[in-house]
Amino acid sequence: PDNVVVGVGRAQTDFCDASAVDRLVAEVAPHAIVHLAGVVPSSARAAAGLADNVTMTRAVASASERHGVQRVVLASSAAVYGDSHDFALTEDQPLDARSDYARSKLESEAVLAAADVESVALRIFNIFGPGFDDSLVHRLITSEAADPLPVRGLDVFIRDYIHVDDVAEAVLRAVQVPLSAKAVVNVGTGVAMSTRELIRALSREHELHYVETEGTPSVSFADTSVAQRLLSFRASRSVTDG
Repeated sequence: PDNVVVGVGRAQTDFCDASAVDRLVAEVAPHAIVHLAGVVPSSARAAAGLADNVTMTRAVASASERHGVQRVVLASSAAVYGDSHDFALTEDQPLDARSDYARSKLESEAVLAAADVESVALRIFNIFGPGFDDSLVHRLITSEAADPLPVRGLDVFIRDYIHVDDVAEAVLRAVQVPLSAKAVVNVGTGVAMSTRELIRALSREHELHYVETEGTPSVSFADTSVAQRLLSFRASRSVTDG
């Protein structure tokens, strides 16, 4: 429907508190919930446990079932695939969730898959752009000669870099698209970019300061055919555009 994105003001709640989440959802009565809350490995809260990601998703799923929310869109992660495949990753690819973070995202997906509510799990690849200061893109363009950035394996560290504005577009489409079943969708560009290629692209407009360190092969990039077919979504920005 045209009115699924509605301004409802601002409210703060602890998403690990299922009762608080339930009250908020009851009050707002949304058509859909975009669940972006989460703990990432680089955050201070990660030391307390990445299991909070699953706790939050359970709270959202339960409140959605109780109060008639039609759809939940989850920010999952490409981390669930691991980084040992040298081909574009499809949504039916066998998963390799080795880290605590990846396992928390995979379990969150399972919570939604079991819930009595429409759901779209977006497996987002490497985000860059405003608000993502931990991204390799940001750390390279803000590097300083007095403190060069260590980068590992220029030719063997390969990622799929997607701008935050493209991710936002994919999220909105995931809220609005008609669904016949629960969905899992990669959100990436489909472009496999090595760190050397990333540095070459960014160097056209920025002075970069880095030192190469040794690194083992680490590869992760998306097959985007499901996003194109289901969401009519294709990323439009490159690392230089962003």
